Amino acid sequence: MDPIKPEKSQVDCDCAAIGWRVPGRSWREFFFGTGFHWGFLCTPANPLKLYSKTSQRQPPHFFGVNDWLGIVTAIMVGAQHALAMVGGLIVPPLLIVPFGTPNGDDYKRYLVQAALIVTGVMTLVQVTGIRIGGKFMWGAGVLSVMGVSFTSVPIVQSTLAKLMKGEGMSFDEAYGHVLGTLCVSTLTPILFSFLPIKVLRKVFPPVVSGVTILLIGIHLTGAGLANWGGGSFCSQTGNYNKLVNGVPAPVLCTGNGQVMYPFGNGNYVGMGFLVFSTIILIEILGSPFMRNCSAIIGLLFGYFIAAIIDVDGKRFVTSASFESAPAITAIITGIESVGDTAATIEASRMPVTDDEASLRIKGALFNDGVSGLFSALATSLPLTTFAQNNGVISLTNVAARQSGWACGLWLILLGILGKVGAFVISIPNCVLGGMTTFLFANVMSSGIKIIVSEGNLDRRTRFIMACSLALGVGVELVPQWGNYWLWPVTPDMSSGTRGIRDAIALILSTSFCLAAITAFILNLLLPEDAHDE
Repeated sequence: MDPIKPEKSQVDCDCAAIGWRVPGRSWREFFFGTGFHWGFLCTPANPLKLYSKTSQRQPPHFFGVNDWLGIVTAIMVGAQHALAMVGGLIVPPLLIVPFGTPNGDDYKRYLVQAALIVTGVMTLVQVTGIRIGGKFMWGAGVLSVMGVSFTSVPIVQSTLAKLMKGEGMSFDEAYGHVLGTLCVSTLTPILFSFLPIKVLRKVFPPVVSGVTILLIGIHLTGAGLANWGGGSFCSQTGNYNKLVNGVPAPVLCTGNGQVMYPFGNGNYVGMGFLVFSTIILIEILGSPFMRNCSAIIGLLFGYFIAAIIDVDGKRFVTSASFESAPAITAIITGIESVGDTAATIEASRMPVTDDEASLRIKGALFNDGVSGLFSALATSLPLTTFAQNNGVISLTNVAARQSGWACGLWLILLGILGKVGAFVISIPNCVLGGMTTFLFANVMSSGIKIIVSEGNLDRRTRFIMACSLALGVGVELVPQWGNYWLWPVTPDMSSGTRGIRDAIALILSTSFCLAAITAFILNLLLPEDAHDE
């Protein structure tokens, strides 16, 4: 029987095609594929026809999950996915190292590179989708990438602050305790992955996960705006906290190179606004490729301007972090991923309600747990499925797993190069804040999208939202509400009781934890309303 030659418009990916001889394919097809529309991806918008209906362009040819994309094309599209992720990957490691930590820049650089490497490795597993028997899968087997979870950042921040300030631990000791706890917590998504999808969606409906993610976005946006104004430390200590010759003197912000001014100085705000406005401009005029990478492009442009200017003879960017960085470095939350993976399956034009989709979603949830364990052992923060890359799939019309594998390899390469971490550490706070404020506001948008995803905000759902948001937003505005005198510490309090008291105080002072618990309990207690026709 003669072999069937693949159609030019759709080329099936098979192992036989990877080698010196390429059966059924030309060399051009092997390296560059067929049907990929580079012009659509790279052409900027015409400002003269920006709002004209005639300026709308036809989308490019769609590449399915198992379609052949071509080696070079896969590398380029994979680079686009990696660039779309980098902005979100570098931020969590920068936020968890407390201000004033000895050798803090070294810790930040290492954690950034560890995050890149771990993310790359687990993305390869997630995209591959390793089938175990007929009814189980490790990974999703679609172009669903992994990334460092923002949901863990506030908890890690507060825990490290308590252990280092309250218990007198060093960063190494405190972070070791956190990693040990994270290893244990990874059992939860692993166990959840064996439950039916209907049970998971019943216990954790969109109103529960959406409210939680919304509050996380609100909390983190405040941190982004603090960096935009010069730095989180000088924003928390107040503009005036010491006297010089009897006159209140402003606190000077660090973390912006040699440029040290009080919080909210115009130089800081202006640099952050440059990044923020660049992101907006790219969204209006940029090509699809640029729009997918708008956050990292805005950050790089702001960094470039900060590197070439000086303020009163002082520079935002210095070479200190680059000189001390090695050339090469080696390293010694789960319900969110259900919706994210389903969104990726939908963007890949595959059914989202059949048994195969359930298998992929549960495989992604299992990979969340395994990734969390692996990342903790690799001294990195927990990973989860990244949803923002679904926008890359939608704009490029490429759902082929080849680009996902290329994305994972790009991230590993970036993590190995020590100068990448040095570059991240050298970014001024005000420049980083302009980008992270936008990035964290997208987390809020994701929470809102999840809440309204069912399309029916009935009275029961609105009641759950109102109660959980009342406590969550209230505690975000007044975090000391249940932290100090609700359960005072007494001299005769045992260490066990003190531990329980501190855990409760931590929950009551963490907005998204309190909101998540409130929404979870109310969802189980309140009966369903009869739908009004």
